[in-house]
Amino acid sequence: MVERGLMSTKFILGMVAAVSVSVGAAGCMGEYGGEEDVGTLESEVALPPPTNLQVTVVSTTQMNLTWDASAGATKYVVLRGLTPGSETSFTTVTPNSFSYNHLLPNTQYCWQVKNINASGQVSTASNEVCASTATGSTTAAPANVVATAISSSRIVVTWNAVAGATSYQIWQGQPPAAPTYKSAVVAPTVSFTSAGLAAGTTYSYEIRAISPLGTSAASTPLATATTFLAGLEAYYKFDEKTGTTANDASGFLRTGTLSGGAAFAMADKPQVENDLSVVSLPSNVTAKVTIANASAFNLASGAPFTVALWVKTPSAGSDFHIIGMRNSGCGTRGWEIGQDTTNQLYFAGASAVRSFGSALPVGAWTHVAVTSNGSNLTTYVNGVSTSTGAFSVANTLKLPVILGHLGDCVGGAVLADELYVYSRELSASEIAAIGKLPDPPVNLAVTVTSSTRQDLSWTAVPGASKYLIYKGTTSGDETFFTSSPSTTSTFAYGHLLPSTQYSWQVAVMKGGLYSNRSSEVIATTLAGPAAPTNVVATVLSSSRIKLDWTASAGAARYNVYQSTAGGAYAFVGSTTTTTFTAANLTTMTAYSYQLQAVDAGNSLSAFSTPVSATTL
Repeated sequence: MVERGLMSTKFILGMVAAVSVSVGAAGCMGEYGGEEDVGTLESEVALPPPTNLQVTVVSTTQMNLTWDASAGATKYVVLRGLTPGSETSFTTVTPNSFSYNHLLPNTQYCWQVKNINASGQVSTASNEVCASTATGSTTAAPANVVATAISSSRIVVTWNAVAGATSYQIWQGQPPAAPTYKSAVVAPTVSFTSAGLAAGTTYSYEIRAISPLGTSAASTPLATATTFLAGLEAYYKFDEKTGTTANDASGFLRTGTLSGGAAFAMADKPQVENDLSVVSLPSNVTAKVTIANASAFNLASGAPFTVALWVKTPSAGSDFHIIGMRNSGCGTRGWEIGQDTTNQLYFAGASAVRSFGSALPVGAWTHVAVTSNGSNLTTYVNGVSTSTGAFSVANTLKLPVILGHLGDCVGGAVLADELYVYSRELSASEIAAIGKLPDPPVNLAVTVTSSTRQDLSWTAVPGASKYLIYKGTTSGDETFFTSSPSTTSTFAYGHLLPSTQYSWQVAVMKGGLYSNRSSEVIATTLAGPAAPTNVVATVLSSSRIKLDWTASAGAARYNVYQSTAGGAYAFVGSTTTTTFTAANLTTMTAYSYQLQAVDAGNSLSAFSTPVSATTL
């Protein structure tokens, strides 16, 4: 109907033209004009096409169109095609803009627009614009995803907000299985608590953001956390770094209070993943962390329990009071883990003492644990059982638990971290999981591949979450350099110095603990390439000079630098052969050349001796 209306208008104009010609033939042609006047009349009546059509790609499925509003237009026809020139009518819109979000990803679409006025006239098409939808979502993936266990059945996942996100998908899995969709939250919420989980089980998480631009890629790397073992009564990470409060991560909120010089320290920590700080308990008898009494802390006879923590004695001493329950004035003891010259490291009840069989090594972090099924007691050092047998705690006290100088007893300074208290006896394997460092990687080897690169390889460790890489330049001076994902047992680094010795070690992260370092390997990078020699410049014509030279050992390519009439040298080209022709030169002009060899590691040689030649 619209097109017929436009054709009718043209037909009428044509009739007007015919009349004009007829009148002119009768002698009035000069008054009314000829065919060019008809053309002017038609251009004044017909609608002009829209101008300045622009297309914006928004996402994998959406494009937005805008164009300049046209005077007299009451609506617009939007035309769409897949190739230039294939556009056909798609829809009609009233404003001078159009948005469509049901397109195919990675697909080209071509667009044009026509005007329609109140009389139903339709203009010719606007300029044509072709564009392709995005190949993937433009929504950013969430960053800084962190998973934190808060009980034996719950893990909290947090992440950074993504601009424009309307919601977030939470994907959960149990390694090595990949995460699957778990749930979703509506923005601006940036946390999720996963409940009903199995105790003592590792879960992995990734987050996807959803916005009008599409769904993002999954967050990386995977965030993992292990739920607490069943029966956990208190868990102190001592990761606060500052302040006087030690938070209880078990969910029971049994906070501890630092006093008498007790403080958080960050410089010296056990080999625990993501450990932020420890608690330092100096020799001052008032230095302690006080935790209010709870029935699970009393360790009464017949009740199963586990107490486990990392301990370090910075210097030698005769007595160390680590943790327990005791009356003031170093009085009656309910229970205690400590050390003296008679028993060495010990666990004591109200009237009995059990030695661990050795003393704490001075200056080294040691994992200490005591478990009981209510009648038999087992001691552990670094995840390994050292004694077991019948033992009655016989505690009748109901006092706060003190970490440090319980009962204000005199003793040496102690560092402590990762304190667990359970109301059940943990198994030997459960104690090993929190107290035995994984074995270091073996068969570490280094391969020198260039003047700037060395490749490391080692035997993969089953269950590894990642590997820690240590680098130095001489034996024994390695420091932490970077980490490598557990998906590979290799590491390559290509930004070293030529002819330089490097030393390497590797440790493995597994189950929240990281191993001691592997054996050391030492290797020296290759020397950089020598400068090219025997460079000869041969004049070929008024505009070309050819260079030839002797190959440099280890060179992968050569850079050519040119100087004109004694000016500064400038890079003019590169070649993998031992010949180069400089072209487009100026006639009867002196040129000088220097060459530089480049090896596979992108190390540069010194410059060659300059050579000169003058074009014909």
